[in-house]
Amino acid sequence: MTLVTQRNFCTLEFSGPAGARLLRVAALNAAGTRLWQEEFAAARLRTP
Repeated sequence: MTLVTQRNFCTLEFSGPAGARLLRVAALNAAGTRLWQEEFAAARLRTP
């Protein structure tokens, strides 16, 4: 888990072929500098 305490916004990017999608989440500050980024495989986001 990551905590970004300064003012920020996030972007979501989806990529990859069906069945192997990837989600990339990035937090950026007001100047557009990336503060944090994480990638998640679609399989990791599913509930059992």
